[in-house]
Amino acid sequence: MQGAKGGGPPYDAATVFIVLIFAAQINAGDERMEFLIRCRPSWLRFLVFGLSDRTLGENTIRLFRERLTRSGTIERARKRDARRARSGRTPMRAGR
Repeated sequence: MQGAKGGGPPYDAATVFIVLIFAAQINAGDERMEFLIRCRPSWLRFLVFGLSDRTLGENTIRLFRERLTRSGTIERARKRDARRARSGRTPMRAGR
């Protein structure tokens, strides 16, 4: 995340966004996502982390989600989803 104080270099925003999408799809909280990322080699490979790399923690995931919420990005995405549903296109669905 850009502007983070301390720690290592910031994570790629696209990677964290993908994690948020996964979390919504499987209805998992930040702590569960941290566990899944660290304990599933297939997730590590998909997110382009090595076995010994530092991975996303629950605080990083939460802070990124809060930043998207404050900027209005999540609300804009939900409105776009609703427009797509009204036009007959398939919107993104959480928990499927």
